[in-house]
Amino acid sequence: MELTLGTGNIEVLAGQVIRLKRARGLSLHCRCGALWLTISGQPGDFLLRAGQSLRVESQGLVLIEGFPAGALCLLPAAVTFRCTPLAMAT
Repeated sequence: MELTLGTGNIEVLAGQVIRLKRARGLSLHCRCGALWLTISGQPGDFLLRAGQSLRVESQGLVLIEGFPAGALCLLPAAVTFRCTPLAMAT
């Protein structure tokens, strides 16, 4: 699949996982719903809700799941909202 930055939505359905490689510097913007993100090299996981964005700071693998479903837009480096990592249950 070829993706163009900043154009259209990528729907992420319940149970679906989107994998991004070498995404450092990209901003991930949640257009609607909610998305769960795990980013290799960044501590904790992140939950983005509609209207929130997160910049990928590491070069590791990014896993994006619908929570339960959402829509995502990939943007070049830009101003983003800061998201607090979720505490991991142990």
